[in-house]
Amino acid sequence: MSLHTDDVIQRFKTIELHDSKLESVSLYRLNRDGVPVDDIVFGLKVISGSYPMHRYTSAKLIFTGCVHFQADCDLFWKRLTSDSIDDAVCRAAPGRRDEIEGIPSRDLPDPTADCLQFSISLVHPAGGFEVVAGDFLLLRDDET
Repeated sequence: MSLHTDDVIQRFKTIELHDSKLESVSLYRLNRDGVPVDDIVFGLKVISGSYPMHRYTSAKLIFTGCVHFQADCDLFWKRLTSDSIDDAVCRAAPGRRDEIEGIPSRDLPDPTADCLQFSISLVHPAGGFEVVAGDFLLLRDDET
């Protein structure tokens, strides 16, 4: 793994997303230095502090330079489980995009090079999300 990959994985591990709340998901096409890029923003209520004194802070989890997004979310169960996140993991991307999607793309450049796979699981049976992106930012409302 590269130093960038290790750094991103370690930074993602420091975020306490278990029992945080997922409020929204948005897709954005942006223009960075003349290049179109796609970002995905998760609107969250991030839990902080220890029980019973914990509190929720509004935040945005922004995945930058996204090349793949997959959602399997049952909104009925998401509501019934209070929008709660069960787990979130970051790891090296599994390989070429055709391996992720099952679509051959031998003649195209590999868009997943230098990307990581982020998995966010909601409390069962609400589903979850897979994002393949170059990096992420967490912006808490109390930090902006």
